[in-house]
Amino acid sequence: MHEYVARSINELSFSKGDLLEVLDKTSSEWWLARIPKSRTKAYIPVPFTASSSSLESQDWYFGDIPRVQAEQLLLNSVNSAGSFLIRVNQSGNGFALSVAVNDFRTDRIKVKHYRIVVTDAGHYYFPGCDKVFHTLNDLVDHYQHTNDVEISQYMSHPCRRHRPNITVLPPPEDRFEVDPQAIWIGQQIGHGSYGDVYMGTLNNLPVAIKMLREGCMTHDQFLQEARIMKDLNHENIISLYAVCTHHKPVLIVTEFMSCGSLLDMLRSPAGDDLALPQHLYIATQVASGMAYLEGKHLIHRDLAARNVLLGPSLQCKVADFGLARICMNEYNPTSDVRFPVKWTAPEALLRGRFSIKSDVWSFGILVIEIVTGGAVPYPGMSNQELTEKLQQNYRMPRPNSCDERLFEEVEKCWDKIPSRRPTFSHLHHFLNDYEVLLESTPVVNEPNVR
Repeated sequence: MHEYVARSINELSFSKGDLLEVLDKTSSEWWLARIPKSRTKAYIPVPFTASSSSLESQDWYFGDIPRVQAEQLLLNSVNSAGSFLIRVNQSGNGFALSVAVNDFRTDRIKVKHYRIVVTDAGHYYFPGCDKVFHTLNDLVDHYQHTNDVEISQYMSHPCRRHRPNITVLPPPEDRFEVDPQAIWIGQQIGHGSYGDVYMGTLNNLPVAIKMLREGCMTHDQFLQEARIMKDLNHENIISLYAVCTHHKPVLIVTEFMSCGSLLDMLRSPAGDDLALPQHLYIATQVASGMAYLEGKHLIHRDLAARNVLLGPSLQCKVADFGLARICMNEYNPTSDVRFPVKWTAPEALLRGRFSIKSDVWSFGILVIEIVTGGAVPYPGMSNQELTEKLQQNYRMPRPNSCDERLFEEVEKCWDKIPSRRPTFSHLHHFLNDYEVLLESTPVVNEPNVR
């Protein structure tokens, strides 16, 4: 599905459209493969490929993605009017066509959506159109190459896909400790309480490199927690590739997210263009990643917009696990660690009792960051004033920019009793269902096909 250039003799180069024979699917990220009839065997990155007989092998099929993600993809600068994709219809059975069209009133591109019905016999058609097709391929081929209805006038070429992220190094390069000679360090792109972050490469793979500040934790503590992070594998959690601990400073190597932090984006002009569907899409991804951590009994302790990283088309990943701890119930820090007061739950702030429920509190604050364009929580309040008010059961009032129903759920994240706060699994389902509700809501500028 994408061109891939091997970085070592352990990997196989291929071009878009090449047919590959898979020999070993033991790994979920890298498969052992060869070009048919060739004796050369090497690893291929699974996200770059699709089964040749599947819908996923079609350039226009994007699978089970939300409507708002389809819009983000089509409105990306690499696409133009006429770009289209087919996706699973999240508000019911069947599929949906999403297509980029020129809006001559605003001189900008907008996205229209059309429902594709699947009959009991397994045939496909657009409501209001008299043509029925045996396969999705037949439907797309017909409307892409004829001009018999309005839809046909829009569809010209499939939406361009983003190059997938590689989240795990191939065998045998999946070793945890790496030689510093394999790492190239470029320009600084960020900094935090635990060190500075740089762009770089690991064996020619683009990565982010964090230089751990000396004295923030012991060598054994660091290695124990880094190994925990190495085992995490989720589309909304930043991937830890490797560490370099045999030299100073200690280096943490993670996947590189090209669009920086969520907080920086929210405070930029791009953040001003976001509306409720995009806000929900971002929050849903963060909740999905945190639900995964919840299932692993991992508490983050520093969940905030500044610690969520972005890829193309609003792809979000929870990052910066400098404060993270594995804990079955709650964690009481023994060292004098500074906490981000405005994101920290009262029981953690006042008594040092951290749990996944204190992360839920922080998530509620993060949602407010999203809908307010990255505004600082509790505007005008000092940390000391806020600490005193929280003890009096004070809570942040609803910002005007926050949808009322959404804020009702956010308020549950700030319950005084941690056990009464929702789980991240519940929050993810709530936000995902919210998106489905938007999917089924009629949109004025999306005409029905007649």
